[in-house]
Amino acid sequence: MNRLNFSFRSLLLAGATLFSLPHGALALEPRTWISLDGRTIDAELIKTEGDMVELKDKEGRILKVPKLSLSYGDNDYIAEFAPDEKKNSLTPKPSGKVKLPSPAKEMKFSPKAVKKDAGEIKLGDIAFRFCESPHFKILYSKGVDPSDTAELAERLWHDTAFFHASFAGKFKDRRMAIIMTDTEKDYPALGKWFEEELRSSGNTKAADSIQKSWLEGGSTTINLSSGTAADNGLLTEATVIRMIGRTPPKDQKAQGDSAKGVWGSFRTHVLSGDLIRIQAGGVSGFAKEGIFAIFTGHSFYKEIDLTGTSVTGVIQQDTGNKASAGKGYENGKNWAGELKQRIRKGDVKPSLFTLFASSRNDAKADDLALAYSFSRFLQSTPERHTGYGKLMERISTAKQVPDAASIAKIYGLENEEALEKEWLSYVSSGDFR
Repeated sequence: MNRLNFSFRSLLLAGATLFSLPHGALALEPRTWISLDGRTIDAELIKTEGDMVELKDKEGRILKVPKLSLSYGDNDYIAEFAPDEKKNSLTPKPSGKVKLPSPAKEMKFSPKAVKKDAGEIKLGDIAFRFCESPHFKILYSKGVDPSDTAELAERLWHDTAFFHASFAGKFKDRRMAIIMTDTEKDYPALGKWFEEELRSSGNTKAADSIQKSWLEGGSTTINLSSGTAADNGLLTEATVIRMIGRTPPKDQKAQGDSAKGVWGSFRTHVLSGDLIRIQAGGVSGFAKEGIFAIFTGHSFYKEIDLTGTSVTGVIQQDTGNKASAGKGYENGKNWAGELKQRIRKGDVKPSLFTLFASSRNDAKADDLALAYSFSRFLQSTPERHTGYGKLMERISTAKQVPDAASIAKIYGLENEEALEKEWLSYVSSGDFR
């Protein structure tokens, strides 16, 4: 299934105890705090003491909470604004090898969090019904069931928020739109509508690209007008996913998603990629170096890590805007094993220089696997997740991906060569799978 990437684009914490506010405590602005199982609370940080942190909620109550019950993003925030005098580490370090949590899988999701058939939204002449979850509005065509996608989206939202301290604040009181269209009627019509929107705004080049490639893709990101977004409480970026039935029309390619089951590989790829781009804040259209390595790699990493396989291809356009599909290894369940074997045989010679210069438009199977491996490496330990969070913040500020030498510095390494050495060491290890 092909991804048309067109982005121009009250918790009761376990063990909490109430007590009086200590004298001389540090008070910061309220923010959203997140636990591994998905509960949240808006509170301000007061102070840390050993492995505990003190928070003050909206009612002025003081909560004493173990750091280990809070997200990596929360611990990033704690380390920056209230570092423990006894410890310099970002996250408490248990003895032995640390197994990374899987917030998307471990959160407790209640179907009651989804408000079904909540209303209607029109995009041009196309009317979509929608359901609402805490952070999403799922617009859907007639005959499409959005329930599993609503749960998946919330799980992926929690996963991103757990690892990135500033992510939850980017939503504030807005939701993200996910548009699930039928493949025969609404998907082509939505493409026509978006093309016309781009042309009317003077973006002829983008409109031409959409015209030539829209029907080849299974998903893309579109921009809603500021008025439409404001009227419906939405972010301006919306994800479109093309839905297919069990038996697609004979004259049409089977690209899209069936929406059956929560852990759909294609939907996981699409939504996790769009969420990390929201966290990173987007990049300049002129700053293309490293986008493939970081963002395409992340989408494949999350797809394979959370669903156990990859089914997603990438849309590629030549200079004449002719669209084709680029795909990874045929065995979507064993990219790591095949990549290792190809490196041992000398068929693949990995280098950060080549990876950072790569793009989706010329990516082969080996390139996709290398991007996957690099993203998995960057997020493979709690300490590396610290660096990954800083990397996303850097991109958000600079509107471009730092070069490999700068990423090395973020990760506490001397230079690009040291970063490449650690990456390749990880790829050859048993931890990469």
